[in-house]
Amino acid sequence: AFSLTKVEFRTGSTQLTSGSKKRLNEAVDTMKNYEGYSYRIQGHTDSQGKESSNLELSIKRAEAVKAYLVSKGIDENILAAEGFGSSQPIASNDTKEGREKNRRVVFEIIK
Repeated sequence: AFSLTKVEFRTGSTQLTSGSKKRLNEAVDTMKNYEGYSYRIQGHTDSQGKESSNLELSIKRAEAVKAYLVSKGIDENILAAEGFGSSQPIASNDTKEGREKNRRVVFEIIK
């Protein structure tokens, strides 16, 4: 698995920022060069707000990343999207820096 850094969304939404689209375009190029793999796109949030809302947002963001990749020519059948809300933090949610790290998209190579 690898974390695709700097995949960001507008606050509280599933709208990718222009910088995120640039990063995803780089991922598209890499994915096209390495055919035969499948990927699981995992969305994660920080712990701010209600967990039910965070879970829903993380799923929608993972699905937004998948939709973007598909729009750039990646076969949707090699992509799965899932969200985990704030259940799998990689840093403390007690600091701004930690929360930023916890808001992430992880790509897991599954084949």
